[in-house]
Amino acid sequence: IHVNIHTQYYRIAFFGYILAGVLIGPSGYNLIQELIQIETLAQLGVVLIVFVLGLEFSLEKIKKMWRLALGGAMTI
Repeated sequence: IHVNIHTQYYRIAFFGYILAGVLIGPSGYNLIQELIQIETLAQLGVVLIVFVLGLEFSLEKIKKMWRLALGGAMTI
């Protein structure tokens, strides 16, 4: 049960980052108007999303799936 609640929390945080970006961006309340501000916040958002996704994975899962991940990377 603890793992399920933990996973749900990060899924909600992931969508919260996206919703926050929509609300403060040009399509929302237009709080951020300059392009450089949007680019900077977009980069910060990507870092936060990758951080949250990184919390989802454990080292044991990565060790078990390294061949699959390497094969997927080679096809790109």
